[in-house]
Amino acid sequence: MATVHVVCGPPCAGKSTYVTEHSAPDDTVLDWDGIVTDLGFPPRQHHVDKSLLPIVMDEWRRRLAAATAGDGVVWVIRAKPRREVIALARSLKADVIEITAPLPVLLERAAARPYPAEHRRLILAWHRRRGRNTQ
Repeated sequence: MATVHVVCGPPCAGKSTYVTEHSAPDDTVLDWDGIVTDLGFPPRQHHVDKSLLPIVMDEWRRRLAAATAGDGVVWVIRAKPRREVIALARSLKADVIEITAPLPVLLERAAARPYPAEHRRLILAWHRRRGRNTQ
């Protein structure tokens, strides 16, 4: 049975950096944005064109099933609401590692990204879902 780590938190929190620093070369990393890129869609396009969501979700589920069927180590990166992440972790018998940063830090990091307005919107939405102050 695979050892699964679900790394969650808001956009720009450092989830991918954490996984890069803690994973081994043979570990499997499942990242939504990576799958979007692997499928040949432009970065962040799945936020604009909602018709792509079922395609990306099907591929994500396929890769997750394949990765967790073995005995390796799997890192799952998700920026989803905590209840969804907890449900996923329970179904995979995984541990949850939440990565976050203060809102001003997240927004500063977003400003340096290729799509700053989109990242800002996603960060603020994540904080609203968590009931955190976005002022």
